[in-house]
Formats: sequence, C-alpha cells, structure tokens
Amino acid sequence: MGLGEQASNAVPRTASLLDQGPDIRTSRSDLRTDAAARQVPDPQNGSVAVDTQRLSKRFEKERRTNAVLSDITLSIPDGEFVSVIGPSGCGKSTLLKILAGLSPFDSGSVSVLGRRPGGSWRDVGFVFQHLALLPWRNVLGNVLLPAELAGMDRSQAMDRARHSLDMVGLSGFEHYHLREISGGMRQRVALARVLMADARLLLLDEPFSALDEITREAIDLLFMDICVRTGAAAILVTHSLYEAVLMSDRVIVLSSRPASIVGEVLVDSARPRARTFMQDGAFIHAAAQVRELLEVGA
Repeated sequence: MGLGEQASNAVPRTASLLDQGPDIRTSRSDLRTDAAARQVPDPQNGSVAVDTQRLSKRFEKERRTNAVLSDITLSIPDGEFVSVIGPSGCGKSTLLKILAGLSPFDSGSVSVLGRRPGGSWRDVGFVFQHLALLPWRNVLGNVLLPAELAGMDRSQAMDRARHSLDMVGLSGFEHYHLREISGGMRQRVALARVLMADARLLLLDEPFSALDEITREAIDLLFMDICVRTGAAAILVTHSLYEAVLMSDRVIVLSSRPASIVGEVLVDSARPRARTFMQDGAFIHAAAQVRELLEVGA
C-alpha cells in the first residue's frame, strides 16, 4: 500500500474523531490548497514568532536528490508552545535548523521574528540534542558563556546568570563541575544558558531524550513553566507523543519523508500544567488524536 492510499484510507477513521472534538485537522491532500483547514494563525492579527509558506528542502549527494521537507506552511504566534512530531528521519531537526539559520532551504519563504533566518540572533535560543556544555568550566562558567561572547558587562552578566540558575532550580550549584552533577542537572545548566539571551523564541531539538522518564517529566514541567513566565514562543522537536501533548498548546504532526504537515492537534488546557494533567480527559483525547495522525503519516 502506498503512502497516498494509506492516507486516503486513514482519513475517514481519523475524521470520526472530529465528532468528539473540534481540535484535529487532517487530510494531506488539503494541505497545499486549504491552510485555513488547519486554522493557521493569521500574521496580520498579532505578533508572529515564526511564519513559513510552502517551505521545501532537499539534499543532493552523488548526483542524487533527496527531498526532505515539502510545502511546510505554518505560523506560530508569540508566546505559543508548539511541538513537532513525526517518524524518525522525516526532517524535524532539519526544519529547526532552517528556522535557526543553520541550514538553507530551496523554495518557499521563512520569517523568524519578522526577519529572514541567518546572522547572529540574541533573541533566538537553540537547545540541541547534545548539550554542548564545556567540561572544563563549572556550572556558572557554562551559563556565562553567551554573555562573554556577546561582550556583556561582567556585573550584569553575573546577575543574569544567577537569575537564570535560580529559574531552573540550580542556585547553590554555581561552582560545581559537570562531572559532579547528574544528567538532569546538566540539562538544567543548558536551559539556564539559553535563558541568558532573554530569547523571544526557543528552538529545542529533542533536548530531553536522554533522560529517564521521571527526570524528563520534571524538566518538561520546569521548562513549560519558564516559557509561561518569560512569554517566549517555543518549538520542540520530540519523538514522545506524551511529552508533546503535556507541554504544548499545539502539536504539529509530520509525515514520513519528504515531510509535509499531516495535521495538528490543539491541546485544550491552559499552561503551565501539572503532572496530573496526563490523567485528564483533555490529555487523553489529544494524545489519541496525535496518534491517529501519526498513523496517517507513517
């Protein structure tokens, strides 16, 4: 069975979920012609952190072309938390790298905080899968690194670093070295470092995937709370359906490569949330919808 047949067969089954709630958008065939079916926010109605229109990306190697992203159209308002989920290798991380200005794209348009991606941005933070912490520096030294590279006043930088560490619950650990703290605490160091930029947009490429389940949930909740307090928009790439629903206002589901948007699910609950939200009917309903879309796009 081909991908087109699979999507066609899955849409009626997924569409039955529409009778249970209004928050699911499906049908890959409609994506190119009816963005409104996914209720894409209108950039004219408020400040938009990210806007892409028919974004496509391909890689070429040894005279072979490999299409990775196809007609990605999305709009993310300031302050919204969006997760992107899809099959392994479909292009989720590539999409983040394009938004960060780390990778070019082939067609379409991209606007990030009203600008074309590229250059040095202090208002965009990126947390990679690998934390890229410096083992010869202590906790405070790692957090101070962005301020040093930006030439920030030392006194101001110290104040901001201590505030960032306090936000992630690491006050009192400033002079510990990485070998002296746990994996979860190292993850908090990476979050504190990205908070130094006072970013309006945070891009996260599976940063919590190496943590055990309990620690991961704790970091998820902490980071969600930080985003609410700072008002930053965030885009999280994840393979965890439950993490996506727990943290997000909206979950965008990509198909297998070349990735297009299968649909999206709105999570009907205000942030920040507690761990108990995972037992709530809104969580269970949204998780079921995301799973249906993943099956459509597989």
